Amino acid sequence: MIQRWYEINITMLCRCYGQVSYDDLNFSWIKVHSFKLPPVFTKSYTALLISTPGQNIENYNGYDFYLDKELERKDNQPMDHIFGRSGYNDLSHKNHARLSLHLKSFRPALDVISGENLLDMCEVVYSHLGQRKGI
Repeated sequence: MIQRWYEINITMLCRCYGQVSYDDLNFSWIKVHSFKLPPVFTKSYTALLISTPGQNIENYNGYDFYLDKELERKDNQPMDHIFGRSGYNDLSHKNHARLSLHLKSFRPALDVISGENLLDMCEVVYSHLGQRKGI
């Protein structure tokens, strides 16, 4: 059942964002190749990698978010919640920067529409990037 939840979510992500890659065995990660950025950034798009808790989709603390390392803000403000170097960023060697975004909740449902889904999660990422001054 969890596999079907991921498959439906990935289909929805593809319809909204285009190319999406994912771990089709364990669903431990999903990568949106062209995630639209808020206008505060010098680039319009970035890759968004979501590390997931696999089968335990309700574990909202099990989701981690990664963006391209080269992101810069138009206003040259430091991005205190995006980590490009190693330390807090376990994927710096793969040219990803870790986004410090801690979900407060995530309430998925197996039928996808009646509960929260990965599109909702992407909207949270977009809002977080657009509203945080100095992110």
